[in-house]
Amino acid sequence: VEIMRPSEQVRELSTIVPGASTDELLHRLLSNLTGLLGARRAYVTEIVGEGVSRSIASWEDGKRGPVREYAMSGTPCAAVMRHGVQVVDCELASRYDLPESSLGYGCESFIGSPIVDHEGARIGQLCVFGAKPLADTEMAGALVSLASVRVSAELEHRRHEASLARSEAYSRAIVEAAAEGIVTVDAKGCIGSFNRAAEEMFGYTAEEVIGKDVHILVPEPFR
Repeated sequence: VEIMRPSEQVRELSTIVPGASTDELLHRLLSNLTGLLGARRAYVTEIVGEGVSRSIASWEDGKRGPVREYAMSGTPCAAVMRHGVQVVDCELASRYDLPESSLGYGCESFIGSPIVDHEGARIGQLCVFGAKPLADTEMAGALVSLASVRVSAELEHRRHEASLARSEAYSRAIVEAAAEGIVTVDAKGCIGSFNRAAEEMFGYTAEEVIGKDVHILVPEPFR
């Protein structure tokens, strides 16, 4: 079996299909990670309560896993949230008392790295559980840390887009409810929005004018 050089491993880890959704990206990344590290399970998780995490994406035994919610107390995941990157190269069960319901039950090794928001606050983690001892702890830690940076950026981008969408929806609701006729026009002179008051004012429906040149609203003698 040909062993990939570190640079090739990083390149493989970063290979994501352009235009992929956040869900597709996260699962592809977890699949790549488990393949590179020879691991059994990998998760992207978020904090949902005091000492409680829930998986956003799961990869278990070569396929997508279910959403899992779990208490972190007494697990290596708790150490990641407190202290940052954690690597347990072997004998995971002898260092942590992991119940059958835990993410790492039956596993031998662990690598975890925090996921942070734009202010640096730890909001979750990327964790990988292996069925065998880690052969190269330094490289394993570096790969998971790199992946967690990619995940942090993706989740921050997703939150920004959701916030922007809420803001735009709020703005549209205000415009739609306004008593005055409001028409927005883009740089090419095409109508972008047309509220109810504008429909009454000009005698057109929004469907009839959106995307048309604004001059359609000018009476013919003055065009």
